[in-house]
Amino acid sequence: MDDSKKEKINENEKINEYLKSFGIDSNLELINIFKVSFSVNESGIVDVGIDWPENGGDEIINMAGTLLFSINSGLLKNLILEAITDSSQKYPELTEDVQKLVESWLELQNSSNDGPCIKPTDTLKNI
Repeated sequence: MDDSKKEKINENEKINEYLKSFGIDSNLELINIFKVSFSVNESGIVDVGIDWPENGGDEIINMAGTLLFSINSGLLKNLILEAITDSSQKYPELTEDVQKLVESWLELQNSSNDGPCIKPTDTLKNI
């Protein structure tokens, strides 16, 4: 078994543990999930990664569309805040950084005019 398969299996086990903590018993094949990940480096360069399921179909495509809409419209704000809070509880040494992160997020949210943080034309500069 190659390392990427092992990594997916380990990640799926973590997801199963997380779901079980909420009383959800997941017997789903979690390798078949659509995943979006975001990262940013110190220079402010944002990277968006997409992992497609091995056995996708219309149902997963529709759910992925719902996920992307939810991210774009802010509907996942509470889940993101919960994840941030969980990280500070799990790693108390991050509490100050977590507080600064939330403050920065709120400042940006309050200062925006509901416009994008990045101008759409700026995304084309590297092409």
